[in-house]
Amino acid sequence: MQKKKFITLFTVSIIAVLLSVTALVLYFFPFVNGLTANEIYKQSLNNVVEVKAATEGIGESFGTGEIISKDGKIITNAHVVTYSNLDTTTEFTTYSIRFSFEEKYSTVQLEKYDTNLDLAVLKLNDTNGLNLKPVNIGKF
Repeated sequence: MQKKKFITLFTVSIIAVLLSVTALVLYFFPFVNGLTANEIYKQSLNNVVEVKAATEGIGESFGTGEIISKDGKIITNAHVVTYSNLDTTTEFTTYSIRFSFEEKYSTVQLEKYDTNLDLAVLKLNDTNGLNLKPVNIGKF
């Protein structure tokens, strides 16, 4: 029952992120190569990942992230990769991600974060065998 609940929550999180990204894209870039919302969703599905951060003795944190570059950079929220105790923000010690189509986690490194913006950037340690295709949200 616990695993089924986790999978359901993970699926709902992925859908929420995809809908948010799609809404933002359609609002700010309605000209996105003439793609429909459904086409953007299908293109984005394999770019959303589950993010897991952990520190032994402290606990774990879970969230979602989006592949933003072919070299394995991932954007997520800073509150997923850090924790606060008595007004002190601390980084977790290990980070990993999992694609929706995989069972196993892949190791990632925390590159930077900003708690004021609640954003963080992670990077895959090994992109061998992965065909990363970041979402194309327009031409800048």
